Amino acid sequence: MKTFALFLVLLGVISFSAGNYAFAERAPRPPGPPQTPKRSTGGPPTLRTTGTATASLSRDATAQPGQNNAEAAVNWEDWWKANNGYLLEITPSSDTSYLETLDPASDVVRLLAMSAYCEMFEKGIQQIAFDALRGMGDKGRDVLLSIVEGKYTFDKAIKTNVFTPEWYGEAAVRALGYVGGDKAEEALLGLLADKAMNRRFWACDALGRIGKPASLKALEGVLTADSDKFVRSAAAVAIARIGGKDAVAALRKGYSIAKDLTEARAYITLALGYVGACDPSQEVRTDPAITECIRIALADGKPEIRCAAVLALGFLNRPEYFDSILATIEKDGDYQVRTCASAILGKADVPAAEAGRVVTALIKAAREDSEALPKAYACLALSKFRHDNTAYAAIREALQDTGSRDMALISLGLYGNPAAAEDILDIMKKGEHAPSDDAARISLGLLGDEANAPGLVAGYMFLSSPLKLETAAFAIAKSATPDTYVQMLKYLDDVDIYLREGSIKSLMMMRNLTDDSRKAVLAGLTKIEKDPDANNRFLAVVARCAMGDRKALAIALSAMYDKLPVLSAGTVVDHSVNMYHRELTELVNDAMPPMYRIAPCYLGLESDE
Repeated sequence: MKTFALFLVLLGVISFSAGNYAFAERAPRPPGPPQTPKRSTGGPPTLRTTGTATASLSRDATAQPGQNNAEAAVNWEDWWKANNGYLLEITPSSDTSYLETLDPASDVVRLLAMSAYCEMFEKGIQQIAFDALRGMGDKGRDVLLSIVEGKYTFDKAIKTNVFTPEWYGEAAVRALGYVGGDKAEEALLGLLADKAMNRRFWACDALGRIGKPASLKALEGVLTADSDKFVRSAAAVAIARIGGKDAVAALRKGYSIAKDLTEARAYITLALGYVGACDPSQEVRTDPAITECIRIALADGKPEIRCAAVLALGFLNRPEYFDSILATIEKDGDYQVRTCASAILGKADVPAAEAGRVVTALIKAAREDSEALPKAYACLALSKFRHDNTAYAAIREALQDTGSRDMALISLGLYGNPAAAEDILDIMKKGEHAPSDDAARISLGLLGDEANAPGLVAGYMFLSSPLKLETAAFAIAKSATPDTYVQMLKYLDDVDIYLREGSIKSLMMMRNLTDDSRKAVLAGLTKIEKDPDANNRFLAVVARCAMGDRKALAIALSAMYDKLPVLSAGTVVDHSVNMYHRELTELVNDAMPPMYRIAPCYLGLESDE
């Protein structure tokens, strides 16, 4: 049987050959009032695989034409994981005095571990880590280079940890892309010929983030000749980030050479769409070689290539390509290609003159497609048309379809009509164990209506699992009144670790804090630095960093790194190629609008192996 690699697994998961890590998953509480957890509250951070969870849908698991695979096809958690990593906003700060509290000799290694955090808020947490590494200047860069070169002396704790010196070496290669500098660029160019595929992959990624045109020739050589399809793909993405006329020529050449490499051709196609949409030069953006290659890809016999092509067309965001996207929604024989065609309309700026026919096509897909997944993403795309009553009515109608109900609920929230609260609350009244309860709670938060805050806060303490508390934290934060923070601060002292965790997360997402309320929140979070639970300590200190208190970073590193070598039983390390797909497709999802990023398992590439 052919294996299927996902384009991305939990956005924000940083992947190296030894795997990924996050804090330990803590067992859900039984239903009923909150209680003091029975486990030790001092549980250490652990490694966690992102490959053990079964994707909601793969090509092998899809419903047959004419069937609606309701339960397997559309899981709101897939969408949630694709978007919740972006929910932590970092308050800009010109104060760099916090760097004086860090010791490059030891803290660079801790920051590398922090840069691999893979959970809610991961993008913001990684940004904090990379900002600190960059702020260390030459001293931090020199430590990174010594780690890459194998000259760094690790302490005994690290040598006994799953985070091996080799893992840190790959993490340091990636970090050099965020730190930059001539010495970093020189080292990365040399690593393009490294024997280890992982180091070549991350060297391409790093050179693309540095963005120097002088690297293009070397990256083109990798794109056309490297023995590994993922390294070639990384070179394509790097070339796209650098951009320019020479980048288009290199990508076009790479596409023609990579005839039998599905992954490479797919990423080259995505890369061309990125250049055509994001290059600063209009001459480059309108280069006919870009659209010529994308149109060839759109007619490819492999659905994976067509997925990439329709996403690339949507990225170009030009009215003359809407015909091709709409035709794909209606006629393509593969459900994932049809899904991608609807999903990319979440990014497109559809002119008023084109809106009517786009909405009509999406309504037809939401009602008539034979699969639940394209239906669900048609609803999501319809939520962009906030002044079209027929779009709103079609989303409401989809609430009756058990296969796409969760995403229809979320789409109602994104549409933003306060009247939708009635439909959402009807589902929530059925109880927390009713189907779609979590999606309804998120949807209520997306409405952003303060009128819903009291009810959400009142029900918070009775929720029975960390995930439900997480969705409640989001809903409360997005619906918060100016005084809601006071009610959530009270839970920082609760005996239940999960209520404390949810409270921290909610406070991290509140955007209506005044200067005085921000000070009160910071004071409350400061008390949590002594929390017996490592995860809560870490999140609380990260929240302080995000709010501008960067001096708390040293405490965050201690909370995260404390007891790291003491890994919990049953820890699994992910060696999956899924991680490479996830990193590569940041090119798409980083540029998507908030809450419209495409769920992980719906962009599957068929492996060539």
